[in-house]
Amino acid sequence: MKESFTELYGIAQKNRANSPWMKKMTLKGMTEALKGEVNEILDAVEKEDITNLHEELGDALWDLLNVIVVAEEQHSFEGKKIINEAVQKVRRRKPWIFENHNYTEEEELELWKKAKAEEKNE
Repeated sequence: MKESFTELYGIAQKNRANSPWMKKMTLKGMTEALKGEVNEILDAVEKEDITNLHEELGDALWDLLNVIVVAEEQHSFEGKKIINEAVQKVRRRKPWIFENHNYTEEEELELWKKAKAEEKNE
């Protein structure tokens, strides 16, 4: 999966560099495209259309990667840094998923709320 993700990300970068249409896309335009794909995911879930859900998840992933590529270019972001920060946030807010704890849903929610509150107060 890691190799496929890396390949898709590289294709999104090539798409931005080599596609005249993509070169003109703004961050706002790409986020609108992503929003459309998310709405199509919601529709597929609502209809319990697993075949379409599969396709729409791929489309949303593609659009999300394109949003990252445009944001990198326009705002000097680094996609790798965005991903690393997301990993660190999950590790801070949900450390129990990396351990062998069996919390109830309620306990997990309280732990998450506490971790998020502590993070916001720092």
